Amino acid sequence: MFQVLRSVLPQKSGVRSVGMARTHEFPPDRVHCTWDASDETVVEIERGDTVLLSTRGVSNNQITPASRSGAIAAVDWGRVYPLGGPMAVADAEPGDTASLFLAAPTATQR
Repeated sequence: MFQVLRSVLPQKSGVRSVGMARTHEFPPDRVHCTWDASDETVVEIERGDTVLLSTRGVSNNQITPASRSGAIAAVDWGRVYPLGGPMAVADAEPGDTASLFLAAPTATQR
């Protein structure tokens, strides 16, 4: 699991910054396991903002370092590959590109 993602969204040409960059903490319980454009936005950020988040393992914590080999038989495959989001970028338009910088990834065990 990685923690701390810093999003660095470059300033658009001709767009002035309206305020100071903010730091958002993404709620760790807001995950889903399907791609769906109708999912409600969880966090809206502006260019230059920082987002702190923790991701879950691909098994969505169903398999841990303490798991035995038989645990694979009990995996709920509908819960694997948990996704955080969606996040929205204020004033973003189709074709815009986001640049993400992993500021301080750290591995943790839970």
